[in-house]
Amino acid sequence: MNKKISVIVVCVLSIAVIAIGFSMSKAKSSAAYAGMQLQTINNLTKYGVTIEGPLSSGFKEKVAESFSAPTHVESDLEKYSVVLSNRSPQHVLAMTVVWRFEGAAGKSIPHITTIEAIDGTLNNVSHNLIQAGTSRAFCLLANNGGLDTPYGQATTIKDDEYTQSRRNQLNDLLARSTKWSIEIDSILLSNGLFVGRDTAGRLDTLKSKIQGARDLASELQGKSNDAGSFLAHAQAVTGVSREDLEKKYPDIRARLKSPAYFYEESRRQFALRVLAERNSSGQAAALDFVNNSLKNQVAIVRKTD
Repeated sequence: MNKKISVIVVCVLSIAVIAIGFSMSKAKSSAAYAGMQLQTINNLTKYGVTIEGPLSSGFKEKVAESFSAPTHVESDLEKYSVVLSNRSPQHVLAMTVVWRFEGAAGKSIPHITTIEAIDGTLNNVSHNLIQAGTSRAFCLLANNGGLDTPYGQATTIKDDEYTQSRRNQLNDLLARSTKWSIEIDSILLSNGLFVGRDTAGRLDTLKSKIQGARDLASELQGKSNDAGSFLAHAQAVTGVSREDLEKKYPDIRARLKSPAYFYEESRRQFALRVLAERNSSGQAAALDFVNNSLKNQVAIVRKTD
């Protein structure tokens, strides 16, 4: 069964940017923004994961081979791109990247992108964001940064309403800023190591996703000798829809930081995959999937920097 890459992207672009205090004229803003260099903050270098900006060797070539875009959008490709390099012997399975735009008053406007390129039960390290010893370009104009595009293929940035809105939004935000920077807030490596400042609070939600799937897998394994009970238990879990969960956790901002929500959603996703496996290949295949999931799941280990 094909495992889907789960990519979760959480973008926080505050409308309050309009209220940032500036006395600069439009001309001065444009001049400042045109010459303003993106600051790359590399705080995970010792783990082999770094951010490379426009001045790094091979940056232009990497961006050009990673993205295709309409001519009038190409001018902004490099501006809103970085290259994420992984020189460690481990794959990067999940990461949170924070772009910060800072106005004249010193008020920081975070743009937080959280990405998980891994199957929903965190049990297959072949589904990853950045393979060991490789690098990938990441662009704010691309849907999901372009990291959900298969390796070796260019991400197409279309000339559509999404791209136009995104580009205008970013250009406006940058024009109102006097400084901007990017840093990796946290990463999960394929050996289970979770590192970084984690100001976005991703550790607890990742733990909950792992635990939710693991708990259900254990419950189903305990019913392996009774096909009827096995099926009924999986069906009972999928009886709660995503809409039901969203009603239970109505505040979207709170939901996206809620370990309880991710625990329940992980159980639901795992049950759906078990039932899909059973429907396509039979009871034995579904049980094999459960057993393999219990063997292969990633155990997150928190290491303090």
